[in-house]
Amino acid sequence: MTGTDKIIQKIKLLLDELKYTEVIDILTDKMLDKNKNAELYFSRAWAHYRLNENSLADLYLKKATSLDAFLFEKLNDSGIEFYKKGENDKAIEEYEKSLFCKNDFGIAFYNLGLVLYHKGEYNDAINNFCKALENNYTDANTYFYRGISYHNNGDYKEAIDDYIEVIKMEPDNFQVYHNRGLAYYSLGKNENALNDLNKTIQLNPQYIEAYLYRGHVYFRKEKYNLAIAEYTKCTDLNENYLHAFYNRGLAWNKLNDINKAIADFDKTLLINPEFSNAFHSRGLVWYNSGDYNKAIEDYDKAIAIDQDNTDAYFNRALAFYYIGEYDKAIADNDKVILTQPDNADAYLNRGLAWNYKAKYDKAIADYNEVLSRKSDYKGLAYINRGIAYYYKGQYNEAIEDYTSALEINDKTEIVYNNRGLAWFNKGFYNEAIEDYNTAIQMNPDYLAAYSNRAMVW
Repeated sequence: MTGTDKIIQKIKLLLDELKYTEVIDILTDKMLDKNKNAELYFSRAWAHYRLNENSLADLYLKKATSLDAFLFEKLNDSGIEFYKKGENDKAIEEYEKSLFCKNDFGIAFYNLGLVLYHKGEYNDAINNFCKALENNYTDANTYFYRGISYHNNGDYKEAIDDYIEVIKMEPDNFQVYHNRGLAYYSLGKNENALNDLNKTIQLNPQYIEAYLYRGHVYFRKEKYNLAIAEYTKCTDLNENYLHAFYNRGLAWNKLNDINKAIADFDKTLLINPEFSNAFHSRGLVWYNSGDYNKAIEDYDKAIAIDQDNTDAYFNRALAFYYIGEYDKAIADNDKVILTQPDNADAYLNRGLAWNYKAKYDKAIADYNEVLSRKSDYKGLAYINRGIAYYYKGQYNEAIEDYTSALEINDKTEIVYNNRGLAWFNKGFYNEAIEDYNTAIQMNPDYLAAYSNRAMVW
């Protein structure tokens, strides 16, 4: 090893340690003039650059490039070698050095963007891919990886624009059709997504994820049998493809085929016993079949694996409610509300449990929360708040709530019956009879309304 090589090695160590001042102290003008080495001149330029001493950085950079006009390419190549070895931070620094030498070197911008993409730093990756394109590095991969970076950021329209550019250059690239299909799927453009997924499969019939997402599109379109057929193609290609079994189970559940849904969730959990959502989804099947205890067992397992599985807490609360475990239902809804304070459904469900415990003020407070938020169940909130007011003897408030509920849905005989009871307790017998009559007209078999009307007569 020559004396110059030893100096270069020492300087590299100091640069790795960010000791820029020491680099400058060692690389005096006298030493640099003696060695006439481009790398040493560059190292001093880089040290000044890192210390924001730009005029000095430019001075020594000129001397470095006068000795080696292709230094920028060598630094870029060095970055590629570090990238291949998985040393991303060192690769980034080499690419930055290359761009310090030549600030319009498009391929170095691309390479820098690629490393940042693999690190998950998508905004910085996009910026560098843009600079690569601005500096005439218009390779298909630049558009491809910028498209994926946009995609991962949720900028699906921008991603699609980039995928279109790739397709112009590589019309047989099945991967880009697949990616564009996923972007269309994320935008809710189901037909566009199907077209691209079909093209993906045409180009590569073994590409399993295209079948999976084609199944997702059909599932979203409520074409569950078609979705099942796609998921089955996945399992034909890979007998242990977890996502296919899981999603097929969801589709069977939509078709109310309990046995097949359970079988697919069982298979999912055989493949991955720690899949919290599979326990949760199997719990939903048990719940919908009326087996609340089995549902609770699966929700317990889902929560044991993932204590942040809010959906499992929410649905376990419903199951507890239906078996009369109101305190447990309340506790689970408490956990949901703690993490999702705007979850109107959780307030509604907790209110129902408070009603059954005869804690009417707490129930009313929860129904108030429902009615102050966006919810599809405001009618139920009015009905049940009306019930709570009724049992508190606040008949005027009960009547107001039942009336509000009927303004949302006037086809509910039980609400007319309940309002009749409130009128009766206020001594407004004609109003009570009118509501009982309406309830009976709506449901001639509604015995409670007959009984209540008889009490008035």
